[in-house]
Amino acid sequence: MATRPKGYGLTRELADKINAKYSIEDEQEIIAWLCDITNVDGPNEEGPDGFRQWLSDGTILCALMDVLEPGICKRPHDVSKIKLQALKGHKANE
Repeated sequence: MATRPKGYGLTRELADKINAKYSIEDEQEIIAWLCDITNVDGPNEEGPDGFRQWLSDGTILCALMDVLEPGICKRPHDVSKIKLQALKGHKANE
């Protein structure tokens, strides 16, 4: 069976355009601003995937909203519990 590249044709062209527009300098500026305001540590890895993973659980955005409008986040959620529950749900479906 032949293996195909992950993206080809129009899909590949669009992915290349999106990647060309991504700016590491802008990412670093946003991370510095968020870390300065919320007093949190930055992402472990650089680039769009690391930045996306850093923001994906919502704790950074919740901390930012709490700084901008105190009391808007009733209680910060515990990410470890959410991941554990997701893992339990995944194991139950096997």
